[in-house]
Amino acid sequence: DRYFHELALYHEDMHGEALLMTLQTLALPAPSWWQRPAAAVAAAAMDVAFDGGPCAIGASPVDARSRFVFDNEQWSHEVSLAPFAIASRPVTQGEFAAFVDEDGYARDAFWAADARAWRDRAGRAMPAHWRRGASGFESRVFDAWQPIDPHAPMCHVCAWEAEAWCAWAGRRLPTEAEWERAALAGVINVP
Repeated sequence: DRYFHELALYHEDMHGEALLMTLQTLALPAPSWWQRPAAAVAAAAMDVAFDGGPCAIGASPVDARSRFVFDNEQWSHEVSLAPFAIASRPVTQGEFAAFVDEDGYARDAFWAADARAWRDRAGRAMPAHWRRGASGFESRVFDAWQPIDPHAPMCHVCAWEAEAWCAWAGRRLPTEAEWERAALAGVINVP
């Protein structure tokens, strides 16, 4: 009986998220109730290692009886994972700023051919909604420019930008299955 109530709530949440995304994209004022998140606390990143082997991803019918499950999470299936390691927290805005400062956007070696073509077409020299201010990088949050939070997770970059950062940092993006395994293990610290 709860399923349709939860579906309606989550559906409403998606509309709220779409509204906020639209306001951000169009540089419109934030809703009156919105508050900037508190400054993030510095957290050291460490790699967490996982053994390889079979791993079930997605939700099982048992999960669906005990909690809401979106249809695109149904049904679980097994994948085989090679051993991997994943960072214990997302890349921070400060870490991404170091990539920008070291001309990461201009250095073709970090960008795949299709990513370079996109970067050049878009005229990107840094993430969308970023600029250099008098005291360092600033990001546009809705219609206001504010200093980046160096400890906050990086946001508003596309997969090509994330992959370029990874190439610069000597890392790689996790696969969907790796991310799900790590998230379910509770080792990812997302503020």
